[in-house]
Amino acid sequence: MLQSLWEFYKIAENTGSKPKKWFGLLFSGLLFLFVFLIKIDLISSSFSYFILAVAFVSFSLELLRKGSVLKNLAYEFMGIFYIALPFTLTNFIVFNKNKFDFSILLGVFLIIWSYDVVAYFVGSLIGTRKIFPDISPKKTLEGTLGGIIFGIFSGFIVYKILNIYNLFDWIIMAALIVFGAFTGDLVESKIKRAAGIKDSGKIMPGHGGLLDRFDSFLFAIIAVSIYLVFL
Repeated sequence: MLQSLWEFYKIAENTGSKPKKWFGLLFSGLLFLFVFLIKIDLISSSFSYFILAVAFVSFSLELLRKGSVLKNLAYEFMGIFYIALPFTLTNFIVFNKNKFDFSILLGVFLIIWSYDVVAYFVGSLIGTRKIFPDISPKKTLEGTLGGIIFGIFSGFIVYKILNIYNLFDWIIMAALIVFGAFTGDLVESKIKRAAGIKDSGKIMPGHGGLLDRFDSFLFAIIAVSIYLVFL
């Protein structure tokens, strides 16, 4: 999470903004840690007020800096909502009644990987029609449709493997995950285009940064988290 957030702030700096990276990383780390400790009943939920206090301090400190205050704040908190919040939501997915269960999160990753892999290969083999050439030049209609179809079908496979929830729920979640993955990929591509860069980082040679690897996950996990609230 923190590496992905660091990469996002470096992208922001490429646009001329100067977000307080230390604040974003500290706030995000505390947010994740406090939610984790609350979910396992080690601390009270009242500790969440501390997070609000930290946010207030950040606003106050920003007023003392020179430069574009609103732009700096926008990137600081965009990074938190865009990256830290989805990762923090995983605590609500893996902890059910204080018991750790990685099954649902595993299912989310399996569906995302199914969508990504099939979309890539179908697009490489028969993809000809670009759908967002100005944002993601390599994304084709054929590849996207292939990924969506197999991604939703993989909900059936995940249901058979994990044997939790019913088939209907997994098909709905698979559709939400695929939509989130597609959206997340486009959003990160748009952000990088606006900053004039190709990859979010160089931590993995040939594959870019960690944010490049988790862009599909960010929106998918939010969609799943919202759906699980109603189950």
